[in-house]
Amino acid sequence: MGMTAPVGTWLFPMGLVVMLLLDRLAGETALLLALAAGVAVLGLPHGALDPEVARQRLGVRGFARSAIFLLGYLALGLAALLPWWHWPTLALSVFLLYSAWHFGEDTGERLGVAGALGYGLLVVFLPLALQPAASAAVLAYLAPGGPGPLFHGAGWLCAAGAALLVLGLCRADRPQPSDWRDPLLLLLGAWLLAPLAYFVAYFCFLHSPRHLLETARALGLHDWPSRLRATAPATLATWALAGLALPWLLQQSAESAVLQMVFIGLAALTVPHMVLESLAAPRRGSSPEGQSGC
Repeated sequence: MGMTAPVGTWLFPMGLVVMLLLDRLAGETALLLALAAGVAVLGLPHGALDPEVARQRLGVRGFARSAIFLLGYLALGLAALLPWWHWPTLALSVFLLYSAWHFGEDTGERLGVAGALGYGLLVVFLPLALQPAASAAVLAYLAPGGPGPLFHGAGWLCAAGAALLVLGLCRADRPQPSDWRDPLLLLLGAWLLAPLAYFVAYFCFLHSPRHLLETARALGLHDWPSRLRATAPATLATWALAGLALPWLLQQSAESAVLQMVFIGLAALTVPHMVLESLAAPRRGSSPEGQSGC
């Protein structure tokens, strides 16, 4: 199980308990603060390893290549951002789909395409299916014109996801305990937690730390000082870019500002992150260290 074992065995369950207490005892303002702080501090660093991934896997070294990589990364993010201004409902639907695909990649090496897609669909659509009213209230801040057809078909997408996940588990040669344990915890979290609390528990206490640990280990970053040095520049730069949007966001309500900053910002960052992962994957090798799912 290696270094990722704490993520599956106690960190994610601990996150669910923390967010349940926050949800029940502290109220909506505390959830918004937890969302903003959790994504900024615990969520962003796993994507902040992208420059190091590009350096080691794609040979992006030197000023010229680094500048081209940075400009391309920013251009992809901007391209993902622009549709939110003109077609927010469409942008939201596409965001939900590629988020499901991205989250499912955590299990792809073990469960195959079908199992990974099923896992990702459950991650994204369980709270929409189990708590539609609360989910619709959140999505209204992102797509005022309506959440789109995927929201209304969330139950069917969850059913399809469960079937695909079971298929992947049955076909897997060596499934990890996390491959069946995490979906059960996600189901419990989606049932008990408000949608925002569920997202913080999953994204900040499971997906991001697991991804960070596995990527850091694959890159040879085996101690926390080296990981901090690798993630700090991109994390700080992302915070600075987010700060540029503050004058516009401050004209809105606090809830609207936080939700749009977090989710539309993640929508923009996820696209270049996924493109880089797909380019770097063939060069990643097949070290057993990088395949632990626990």
